[in-house]
Amino acid sequence: MIDYEVTYKKVKHITLHIDRDGTLHVTAPYGLSKAAVEDAVARKAGWIAQHQEQTRQLMEERAQQGLCNRYEDGGEIAYLGKQYPLEVKDAGKRRWQWTGECLQLFGCTQKAHCCQLTEKFYRQQLSETILPDLDKQVRRQLESLSLPQPQFIVRKMRGSWGVCYSQQKKIVINLWLAMAPMACIHQVLVHEYLHFCQNNHSSEFYALLEHFEPQYRQLKHTLSVMVDLNTVSQ
Repeated sequence: MIDYEVTYKKVKHITLHIDRDGTLHVTAPYGLSKAAVEDAVARKAGWIAQHQEQTRQLMEERAQQGLCNRYEDGGEIAYLGKQYPLEVKDAGKRRWQWTGECLQLFGCTQKAHCCQLTEKFYRQQLSETILPDLDKQVRRQLESLSLPQPQFIVRKMRGSWGVCYSQQKKIVINLWLAMAPMACIHQVLVHEYLHFCQNNHSSEFYALLEHFEPQYRQLKHTLSVMVDLNTVSQ
Protein backbone atom coordinates (compact mmCIF):
# COMPACT_ATOMS: atom_id res chain seq x y z
CA MET A 1 0.00 0.00 0.00
CA ILE A 2 1.42 3.34 -1.07
CA ASP A 3 0.89 6.26 1.31
CA TYR A 4 -0.42 9.44 -0.27
CA GLU A 5 -2.40 12.60 0.40
CA VAL A 6 -5.35 13.33 -1.87
CA THR A 7 -7.01 16.64 -2.73
CA TYR A 8 -10.21 16.82 -4.74
CA LYS A 9 -10.53 19.71 -7.19
CA LYS A 10 -12.41 20.75 -10.29
CA VAL A 11 -10.06 18.94 -12.67
CA LYS A 12 -10.52 16.36 -15.43
CA HIS A 13 -7.65 13.99 -14.65
CA ILE A 14 -5.69 12.62 -11.72
CA THR A 15 -2.23 14.13 -11.25
CA LEU A 16 0.58 12.95 -9.00
CA HIS A 17 3.22 15.14 -7.37
CA ILE A 18 6.07 14.11 -5.09
CA ASP A 19 7.02 16.78 -2.57
CA ARG A 20 10.62 17.60 -1.66
CA ASP A 21 10.26 15.46 1.50
CA GLY A 22 9.07 12.48 -0.56
CA THR A 23 5.35 12.82 0.24
CA LEU A 24 3.07 11.76 -2.62
CA HIS A 25 0.27 14.26 -3.33
CA VAL A 26 -2.66 13.22 -5.52
CA THR A 27 -5.05 15.68 -7.13
CA ALA A 28 -8.28 14.03 -8.24
CA PRO A 29 -11.57 15.18 -9.82
CA TYR A 30 -14.55 15.75 -7.54
CA GLY A 31 -16.66 12.63 -7.15
CA LEU A 32 -13.94 10.13 -8.05
CA SER A 33 -14.12 7.08 -5.81
CA LYS A 34 -11.39 6.12 -3.36
CA ALA A 35 -10.98 2.84 -5.23
CA ALA A 36 -10.33 4.68 -8.50
CA VAL A 37 -7.72 6.89 -6.84
CA GLU A 38 -5.98 3.88 -5.28
CA ASP A 39 -6.02 2.09 -8.65
CA ALA A 40 -4.41 5.09 -10.37
CA VAL A 41 -1.74 5.27 -7.67
CA ALA A 42 -1.06 1.52 -7.88
CA ARG A 43 -0.59 1.72 -11.66
CA LYS A 44 2.10 4.36 -11.12
CA ALA A 45 3.87 2.42 -8.36
CA GLY A 46 7.12 2.05 -10.31
CA TRP A 47 7.27 5.76 -11.21
CA ILE A 48 6.47 6.73 -7.62
CA ALA A 49 9.16 4.51 -6.13
CA GLN A 50 11.77 5.77 -8.59
CA HIS A 51 11.04 9.44 -7.94
CA GLN A 52 10.78 9.05 -4.19
CA GLU A 53 14.20 7.39 -4.18
CA GLN A 54 15.62 10.18 -6.35
CA THR A 55 14.13 12.74 -3.94
CA ARG A 56 15.63 10.89 -0.94
CA GLN A 57 19.08 10.83 -2.56
CA LEU A 58 18.82 14.52 -3.46
CA MET A 59 17.96 15.46 0.12
CA GLU A 60 20.91 13.41 1.42
CA GLU A 61 23.26 15.17 -0.99
CA ARG A 62 21.87 18.56 0.01
CA ALA A 63 22.43 17.76 3.68
CA GLN A 64 26.13 17.16 2.90
CA GLN A 65 26.83 19.71 0.17
CA GLY A 66 24.00 22.23 0.25
CA LEU A 67 24.72 25.93 0.66
CA CYS A 68 22.72 28.19 2.95
CA ASN A 69 22.54 31.71 4.33
CA ARG A 70 22.31 32.51 8.03
CA TYR A 71 21.31 36.16 8.28
CA GLU A 72 22.83 37.13 11.64
CA ASP A 73 26.07 38.45 13.02
CA GLY A 74 28.50 35.52 13.01
CA GLY A 75 26.38 33.76 10.39
CA GLU A 76 27.32 32.82 6.84
CA ILE A 77 26.35 33.58 3.27
CA ALA A 78 26.95 31.47 0.18
CA TYR A 79 28.73 33.06 -2.75
CA LEU A 80 30.05 31.37 -5.90
CA GLY A 81 29.87 27.92 -4.35
CA LYS A 82 31.49 28.68 -1.00
CA GLN A 83 30.38 29.79 2.45
CA TYR A 84 31.71 33.09 3.77
CA PRO A 85 31.41 34.77 7.18
CA LEU A 86 28.73 37.39 7.67
CA GLU A 87 29.34 40.39 9.91
CA VAL A 88 26.28 42.41 10.88
CA LYS A 89 26.38 45.81 12.54
CA ASP A 90 23.35 47.90 13.50
CA ALA A 91 25.18 51.24 13.41
CA GLY A 92 25.68 53.45 10.37
CA LYS A 93 23.97 53.88 7.03
CA ARG A 94 22.45 50.71 5.64
CA ARG A 95 24.95 49.31 3.15
CA TRP A 96 27.05 46.25 2.34
CA GLN A 97 30.78 45.79 1.86
CA TRP A 98 32.51 42.78 0.35
CA THR A 99 36.11 42.24 1.48
CA GLY A 100 36.73 39.19 -0.67
CA GLU A 101 36.65 37.00 2.43
CA CYS A 102 33.65 38.35 4.33
CA LEU A 103 30.37 40.16 3.66
CA GLN A 104 29.85 43.07 6.05
CA LEU A 105 26.38 44.54 6.54
CA PHE A 106 25.82 47.90 8.21
CA GLY A 107 22.69 49.56 9.57
CA CYS A 108 20.83 46.30 10.07
CA THR A 109 18.57 45.95 13.09
CA GLN A 110 16.36 43.18 11.67
CA LYS A 111 16.87 39.94 9.78
CA ALA A 112 14.88 41.42 6.89
CA HIS A 113 17.51 44.16 6.52
CA CYS A 114 20.24 41.51 6.25
CA CYS A 115 18.26 39.64 3.59
CA GLN A 116 17.69 42.79 1.57
CA LEU A 117 21.35 43.84 1.65
CA THR A 118 22.55 40.34 0.77
CA GLU A 119 20.23 40.32 -2.22
CA LYS A 120 21.59 43.73 -3.27
CA PHE A 121 25.11 42.26 -3.00
CA TYR A 122 24.14 39.30 -5.19
CA ARG A 123 22.42 41.52 -7.73
CA GLN A 124 25.32 43.93 -8.09
CA GLN A 125 27.94 41.18 -8.27
CA LEU A 126 25.99 39.32 -10.95
CA SER A 127 25.18 42.42 -12.97
CA GLU A 128 28.54 44.19 -12.80
CA THR A 129 31.14 41.46 -12.36
CA ILE A 130 30.02 37.86 -12.89
CA LEU A 131 27.76 38.12 -15.95
CA PRO A 132 29.95 40.53 -17.98
CA ASP A 133 32.97 38.23 -17.60
CA LEU A 134 31.01 35.05 -18.23
CA ASP A 135 29.25 36.58 -21.20
CA LYS A 136 32.59 37.13 -22.95
CA GLN A 137 33.57 33.50 -22.30
CA VAL A 138 30.25 32.09 -23.48
CA ARG A 139 30.16 34.20 -26.64
CA ARG A 140 33.64 32.94 -27.54
CA GLN A 141 32.45 29.40 -26.86
CA LEU A 142 29.43 29.88 -29.13
CA GLU A 143 31.11 32.05 -31.76
CA SER A 144 30.20 29.58 -34.54
CA LEU A 145 26.53 30.50 -34.00
CA SER A 146 24.86 33.72 -35.06
CA LEU A 147 23.74 35.02 -31.70
CA PRO A 148 22.44 38.45 -30.71
CA GLN A 149 23.90 40.41 -27.83
CA PRO A 150 21.12 40.21 -25.24
CA GLN A 151 20.17 42.49 -22.42
CA PHE A 152 20.71 40.79 -19.06
CA ILE A 153 18.24 41.18 -16.22
CA VAL A 154 18.81 39.82 -12.71
CA ARG A 155 15.61 38.85 -10.93
CA LYS A 156 14.49 36.67 -8.02
CA MET A 157 12.70 33.60 -9.38
CA ARG A 158 11.31 30.49 -7.72
CA GLY A 159 10.87 28.16 -10.67
CA SER A 160 13.84 28.56 -12.99
CA TRP A 161 17.50 29.56 -13.09
CA GLY A 162 17.17 31.55 -16.26
CA VAL A 163 14.70 32.59 -18.95
CA CYS A 164 15.41 33.62 -22.54
CA TYR A 165 13.06 36.02 -24.28
CA SER A 166 14.36 35.48 -27.79
CA GLN A 167 12.10 38.00 -29.52
CA GLN A 168 13.03 40.76 -27.08
CA LYS A 169 16.69 39.67 -27.02
CA LYS A 170 16.67 39.43 -23.23
CA ILE A 171 18.03 36.86 -20.80
CA VAL A 172 16.74 36.89 -17.23
CA ILE A 173 19.09 35.33 -14.67
CA ASN A 174 17.97 34.18 -11.23
CA LEU A 175 19.44 36.30 -8.43
CA TRP A 176 20.16 33.17 -6.36
CA LEU A 177 22.64 31.92 -8.95
CA ALA A 178 25.20 34.13 -7.19
CA MET A 179 25.29 31.41 -4.51
CA ALA A 180 26.36 28.74 -7.01
CA PRO A 181 29.78 27.73 -8.37
CA MET A 182 30.90 29.66 -11.43
CA ALA A 183 30.74 26.54 -13.62
CA CYS A 184 27.03 26.15 -12.81
CA ILE A 185 26.31 29.79 -13.70
CA HIS A 186 28.24 29.28 -16.94
CA GLN A 187 26.06 26.28 -17.78
CA VAL A 188 22.87 28.27 -17.21
CA LEU A 189 24.13 31.08 -19.44
CA VAL A 190 25.00 28.66 -22.26
CA HIS A 191 21.57 27.06 -21.88
CA GLU A 192 19.76 30.38 -22.21
CA TYR A 193 21.92 31.58 -25.10
CA LEU A 194 21.10 28.44 -27.07
CA HIS A 195 17.41 29.30 -26.88
CA PHE A 196 18.15 31.94 -29.50
CA CYS A 197 18.73 28.96 -31.82
CA GLN A 198 16.06 26.61 -30.45
CA ASN A 199 13.34 28.40 -28.49
CA ASN A 200 12.09 25.18 -26.87
CA HIS A 201 13.32 22.13 -24.96
CA SER A 202 13.18 19.71 -27.86
CA SER A 203 15.63 16.89 -28.52
CA GLU A 204 17.34 19.20 -31.03
CA PHE A 205 17.87 21.79 -28.29
CA TYR A 206 19.44 19.26 -25.90
CA ALA A 207 21.64 17.88 -28.66
CA LEU A 208 22.92 21.42 -29.21
CA LEU A 209 23.42 21.93 -25.48
CA GLU A 210 25.32 18.67 -25.11
CA HIS A 211 27.56 19.62 -28.04
CA PHE A 212 28.59 22.95 -26.52
CA GLU A 213 28.31 21.98 -22.84
CA PRO A 214 29.01 18.22 -22.53
CA GLN A 215 28.92 18.34 -18.71
CA TYR A 216 25.56 20.12 -18.48
CA ARG A 217 23.75 17.20 -16.80
CA GLN A 218 26.27 16.98 -13.97
CA LEU A 219 26.43 20.76 -13.61
CA LYS A 220 22.63 20.98 -13.50
CA HIS A 221 22.55 18.31 -10.80
CA THR A 222 25.30 20.04 -8.82
CA LEU A 223 23.31 23.28 -8.97
CA SER A 224 20.12 21.62 -7.71
CA VAL A 225 22.06 20.01 -4.85
CA MET A 226 23.98 23.08 -3.74
CA VAL A 227 21.20 25.70 -4.01
CA ASP A 228 17.66 24.70 -3.08
CA LEU A 229 15.33 27.26 -4.67
CA ASN A 230 12.44 26.12 -2.48
CA THR A 231 14.43 27.22 0.58
CA VAL A 232 16.31 30.35 -0.49
CA SER A 233 13.35 31.97 -2.27
CA GLN A 234 10.97 31.77 0.70
